[in-house]
Amino acid sequence: MAALSDKPWRLFWRDRRGSTVSEYASASAMLVLGCVAGLQGMKVFMEGAVSSRVAEAVLTDGYEYPLDGLDFTARSINPSGNGQDHGGAYRLLDSGRTIELLGNAWKATAFDYVIGPDTLLSFNFRTDVAGEIHAIGFQKSTEDFSATTFKIHGPEAYGIETYAGTYTVGEGLKHYEIPVGKHFSGSVNKIIFVMDDDALVGANSLFSNVQVRY
Repeated sequence: MAALSDKPWRLFWRDRRGSTVSEYASASAMLVLGCVAGLQGMKVFMEGAVSSRVAEAVLTDGYEYPLDGLDFTARSINPSGNGQDHGGAYRLLDSGRTIELLGNAWKATAFDYVIGPDTLLSFNFRTDVAGEIHAIGFQKSTEDFSATTFKIHGPEAYGIETYAGTYTVGEGLKHYEIPVGKHFSGSVNKIIFVMDDDALVGANSLFSNVQVRY
């Protein structure tokens, strides 16, 4: 792990309601924070990124430390999109913490969760070849999940487009924090990954360190 002191860390604690409890001015405070890292309901925020582990975080300058994202090796990955998934594939990387969609691939994995007003969807995203739609989201009780899916990149209109156009092909891995609860709420049963490549240009979507939290 790289030395923390050579990065512009801003560290502070927040409670479950999002209120700042206390703030620390330097990375050396990591030793102090480590003593109370297990407090229930508290998380360490570092320059806008969050982790439940003190020693692991994502820096906003693009340098990435591993987080406790979903482990896809322990989950079934199934076709989705009401017949949209055809001719594509997926692979797992980084010991299952990363899923990469290849070609025309619409995938889903079971995820029972109740979206509340403060729910956040956190992930890293990368594409090297653009398709028509690159998106991530949730499914409720029906197969049509366009109203609960966030498009990140691509020229074709689809889903919630608040974050569309925020990624440029070639910029590498980019971190996203989406306030899901500001867009919709209620029970969901799947996480959805969309790589729409009807033109078969060999497009890809890579999602890593996927976390859902409040």
